Amino acid sequence: MPFGLTNAPATFQAKMNHILRPLLDECVVVYLDDILIYSRDMQQHIQHLRRIFDILRRERFYVKLSKSEFALEKPGFHTGLPTTASGHDAIVVVINKFSKMGQFIPTHTTARTEETSQLVVHYIIPQHGIPTTLISNQDPKFTSKFWKELMSLLGTKLAMSSAYHPQTDGQTERLNQIVEQLLRAVCKDEISKWDLYLPILEFAYNNATHATTEQTPFFLCYRCHPLKPQKPTASATVQAAHDFITTMHQLWDRTHKGLLDIQQQQKRQADRHCTNHTITVGDQVLLDTRNLDISHLPSKIRPRFCGPFLVEAQA
Repeated sequence: MPFGLTNAPATFQAKMNHILRPLLDECVVVYLDDILIYSRDMQQHIQHLRRIFDILRRERFYVKLSKSEFALEKPGFHTGLPTTASGHDAIVVVINKFSKMGQFIPTHTTARTEETSQLVVHYIIPQHGIPTTLISNQDPKFTSKFWKELMSLLGTKLAMSSAYHPQTDGQTERLNQIVEQLLRAVCKDEISKWDLYLPILEFAYNNATHATTEQTPFFLCYRCHPLKPQKPTASATVQAAHDFITTMHQLWDRTHKGLLDIQQQQKRQADRHCTNHTITVGDQVLLDTRNLDISHLPSKIRPRFCGPFLVEAQA
């Protein structure tokens, strides 16, 4: 990777998806800067390794052995998450572009396209109906013929983000970071049970005020606010029920605090890059071209700013 390249993991994934395309969904999955090779048995695994290593060698990519693991029965942290008792080791993050409502769906990294399509049927359609447009990354699951044909039959338009224009799917990328931070804050003592905490995390996120809309996703979707978990009363007679509600309330408090911490961190980061400039007579400034009529220039080479111009008077 060239020095100073931004968005390097996504660029690497785009390159790997290109050169390994013949083997995608057959024996290999690419996720950011990880390559997962899966096989039925050891003999087939060796054959798959040989084919993939030949491709990497031909493209002048080399494996760093100190960061690689071979012949594992099950990947442990392919997406940075441990495998839970239910077999989950990844999360599908879905966000509604208008309301910002998020859904956190547990899954596994080796799920095939057909399995992923079932998540749409089970989780998205019952709550929101058929989506008119679906924006996703360039994962092989979302570029396969099956997925494209399925979305076409549903009447859903597919839009793909790319390594060179990741802002297309920027909302999801930001939500991915929030989910990761919440899991780290809430599940740090029981990280192997992270999938059990997802519903509470999703509820808390959707009931928190979004900085852009200044409303909660719940309110924008349903025009009302849901009831929050209440502290258990001292008169509870069934201890198991009392303990369950206590645990849920503690999770809610930890998640809510985690969201507040994330919002404060984002504000500090934004304030650090926000400076007030006082423009005086004699200064030289650049002029934003968004409000100028320069439609005669092709959009690909249209400048964002023009100038510099000398400030002659101050209004």
